[in-house]
Amino acid sequence: MNKLKSIGKILLLATLFVAASCSSDDDNNNNVPVVPTGNYFVKAKVDGADYANSPYVTPAATLNGGTLNIQSSTSSGNSIQIQIPNYTGEGTYLSGSNNPAYGYVNFTRLGPGFAFHAFTSVRGAGEVVVTSVTATEIEGTFHAIAPENDEDSTDEVQITEGTFKLKKP
Repeated sequence: MNKLKSIGKILLLATLFVAASCSSDDDNNNNVPVVPTGNYFVKAKVDGADYANSPYVTPAATLNGGTLNIQSSTSSGNSIQIQIPNYTGEGTYLSGSNNPAYGYVNFTRLGPGFAFHAFTSVRGAGEVVVTSVTATEIEGTFHAIAPENDEDSTDEVQITEGTFKLKKP
């Protein structure tokens, strides 16, 4: 759990940085999808709304101790994080069962007053399929049912049509 809290703190700081660097003009355009520029991206639908990483912050993949971590943030401060423990390359990786050791697909939404709402497939179910690994890139798909990471909450998000293409770590 401490590892999950540390990752959450890092993601919170990254999201705050992105949110603080946005102008107030973005406040009225939260429903307009941002089309990422460049070769690398994380895209999905979250409760039917388009999610795309910010064109100003390239999504990243890291590999540490056999665990693949993927991080992406939007211009409005929302983010998607994917963790695959025991990563071995192309294949299907499942998460859920209230066990963070299985990995996760997380969505963090920035609300008013910099209030964050975290949703995680640890409490629901998720699937990541790594479809291609080359010498320089990793690609795949993902989806999840992610309840809010608060035992008292009944809110959840549906993450569908997720795709990613990232520089290989």
